[in-house]
Amino acid sequence: MALPLRVHLPRLAASVLMIGAGIAALILTLLDWGASFAAVVLGQPFPDWFSAHPWQPWPVCQSLLVIVGGLGGMTGVFTLTAIGILAGLVFTSPVGLLTTLPSVLLLLSALLRLRAFYEFMPRWQGPGPRPPGPEYR
Repeated sequence: MALPLRVHLPRLAASVLMIGAGIAALILTLLDWGASFAAVVLGQPFPDWFSAHPWQPWPVCQSLLVIVGGLGGMTGVFTLTAIGILAGLVFTSPVGLLTTLPSVLLLLSALLRLRAFYEFMPRWQGPGPRPPGPEYR
């Protein structure tokens, strides 16, 4: 028996939010608005510990990993979701400042219902051949 929609809804909503934040972070990085965004969020001018240079490949890769993590959350693949969550929680870049909240929401929704992901779905372990149907894989 398939899981009801109310089980998947928080995960799907957090995934859509994470994809949107990843796209916004990619645009923020490519247009070189990272330093001004960080100044608005942090309330102070560009700090020394903060890396927001557009010539660095990390912010672009980080935003792409966040988008991939959101897509993994939508499709129910925990490995991709975990990679995107970890990339979104690195907050020493403008991408991280923008994607921390969606990453935390997706992390909480993933941990509350691990069986919603394909890697953690129960498998048939009973005696004899497995019953027909996709829910018993």
